Amino acid sequence: MPTFNQLVRQGRCDKVYKSKSPVLQKGFNSLNNEQTDQRAPQRRGVCT
Repeated sequence: MPTFNQLVRQGRCDKVYKSKSPVLQKGFNSLNNEQTDQRAPQRRGVCT
């Protein structure tokens, strides 16, 4: 348990969210051969 002085100096930080499927958060532009930031959650569970 931190002391009050420690909380005043540093404070509490938020938890870092870690995705269970980070590869689904990226898209792929095959024309330019580069990754995009468009998400594609509909691909979860699809094996092609």
